[in-house]
Amino acid sequence: LLDAGDALLPVYVVEIRPNLRDRWRVFVDAESGAVLRSYNATCSDGPAKAAARDLGGQSRDIDTYLHQGSYYLIDASRPMFDAGASVFPDNPVGAILTLDAHETALDNVTHVSSANNSWNDASSVSAHANAGVVYEYFRDVHQRDAIDGKGSTMISVVNVGENGAPMENAFWNG
Repeated sequence: LLDAGDALLPVYVVEIRPNLRDRWRVFVDAESGAVLRSYNATCSDGPAKAAARDLGGQSRDIDTYLHQGSYYLIDASRPMFDAGASVFPDNPVGAILTLDAHETALDNVTHVSSANNSWNDASSVSAHANAGVVYEYFRDVHQRDAIDGKGSTMISVVNVGENGAPMENAFWNG
């Protein structure tokens, strides 16, 4: 285990199974016996929540999805979500999905993902949170299930580039 100064510390790693579902991983200092870190290592794929900063510096609550040890900017919390028809992470049905083009012209689009459900790309956070706002607007004001009224997946792509340079601002291309 690394300490705050990136020095290696000798530790014992203990796994505790307090019940059938949970599996806790505890890191114990090998010299002092102090618990340095612990977390629930139980795998439980499905919807999750996180807080992250958007482009305006505001803390936003976002809906994410845990799949096989990685978190994705996939919002499966809305009524339009169809769990039975979804294949994760590439084809969620009726979800809000945020992807990253890595400053390319859509030829290198990948999932926005995180190993620990923390999110540092403010563009991704803003796009994901605001797509949820758009969904709520169409549902509450126009009684539509998503933009198309059919509960289709809403996809946002961030960090799009053109001719080797980032594109300015956001746009809707239909």
